[in-house]
Amino acid sequence: MYWKRAMIWILIPLCTACGMGEAQLKKEKEASAHYKLGISYLNDNLFQKAFIEFQKAIEIDSGYRDAYYAMGHVHFMQQSYSESAVSFRKAVTIDAKFSDAHNYLGKVYEAQGKFDQAVLEYEEALKNPQYDTPEKPHLNLGLVYLKQEKYDQAIRSFQNVLRINPSGEVMAVANNGLGRTYLQMGKIKEAIASYQEAIRIAPSYVDAHLNLASAYLKEGSKGLAAGSFKKVVDLSPQSPQAKEAQKFLDALR
Repeated sequence: MYWKRAMIWILIPLCTACGMGEAQLKKEKEASAHYKLGISYLNDNLFQKAFIEFQKAIEIDSGYRDAYYAMGHVHFMQQSYSESAVSFRKAVTIDAKFSDAHNYLGKVYEAQGKFDQAVLEYEEALKNPQYDTPEKPHLNLGLVYLKQEKYDQAIRSFQNVLRINPSGEVMAVANNGLGRTYLQMGKIKEAIASYQEAIRIAPSYVDAHLNLASAYLKEGSKGLAAGSFKKVVDLSPQSPQAKEAQKFLDALR
């Protein structure tokens, strides 16, 4: 009889665990439904509706890492940087190896002018050997080092992007960043070569054309500068870059 009573005692907690497992699955499924609806709203730029759905997902599942990440993105798009930082910090508290969240948190700190904290987050993102897009924090490191006028570090970071050899857009931005760095260091020929490479990769990259024009001016090549300024106007006639380019074109005539 004892073994029968023991078996019953064992089965009761097992069945309770089964019930808890089903309840947990139901909770996760409900939270996921709110999260997916929030993503749908986000794709339609309906930020408030997206926010509400992400908030509901978190209320149901307080450990929902991706919902905190999405919430951080919504706050960032609305320029609510303090709230954005809170959400991303929560995401990396749940998952310390969540490199995308570390990278985005770095962008938030950078937007707040907290450059040293931004650098720490970008470096944290790179600590995960399984991170499949390390070019992102390398690129962001280059850009923040450029803002800090730490040119050697900026060059190394941009070159790290090029060594990874990611998609064309990121390669173009890294080359443009290199060009900006070289130009601020007074290395005009290197800057021109970097801008030209950015344009080779992305022929419609307006900022690279504008920067190339400025480099040509510093070199004294007014004809080449005029050609690049004109390209900016042709590519994006209503843009702020085009207005700036047109001013230079008028002055060069």
